[in-house]
Amino acid sequence: MDRDSVREVARISNQLDSLERTLELVKTSTVLCFTTMDRSAEDTVSIEFKHSLSEGEGESDMNRILHNAKEGMVEYLSAKIGELNDKIDKIIAENA
Repeated sequence: MDRDSVREVARISNQLDSLERTLELVKTSTVLCFTTMDRSAEDTVSIEFKHSLSEGEGESDMNRILHNAKEGMVEYLSAKIGELNDKIDKIIAENA
């Protein structure tokens, strides 16, 4: 494999590591925070929600919305991870 291909695989691998950590965090989180990079912790709004939805618990609309948003983010991140894995596979195949 040529030097540029190795660098590209390493760059993509770093992106994959970051996305996989983010995916695990999203999967296990029960708090959604709203803030910007220039704000302090005191300027952050946090909303806690239940980890899963159960039919018998009479879940609130807000909990259902947040749960659905979380599931959508998991799907999005999983798709991005798949795309990056495909890129690595393509680079490896081109250099075989």
